[in-house]
Amino acid sequence: MDSAARRSTAGGGIFEGLYKVLMRRNSIYVTFVVVGAYFGERAVDYGVHKLWEMNNVGVEFLQMFGYSSPWLYIRMVMIRSLLTSQSELGFKF
Repeated sequence: MDSAARRSTAGGGIFEGLYKVLMRRNSIYVTFVVVGAYFGERAVDYGVHKLWEMNNVGVEFLQMFGYSSPWLYIRMVMIRSLLTSQSELGFKF
């Protein structure tokens, strides 16, 4: 019993320290969660972007769809929109 009493007064573990620093006041806890979510999202976005770039070195976006230049892609989109009937789009040009 003596060791249990000593343990509770001897500073506690990591969770008790986190509670004392972050979770004791609601304003600090909410700020920590919001800032952590923002920087966590930025870190995941950066990591996924770098992974995507690493796996697609030398490949342009339009080449994945079979177009060699952006102007060809724009021309094909315009032709498709002209050939699409009005009933499919639901409005008139």
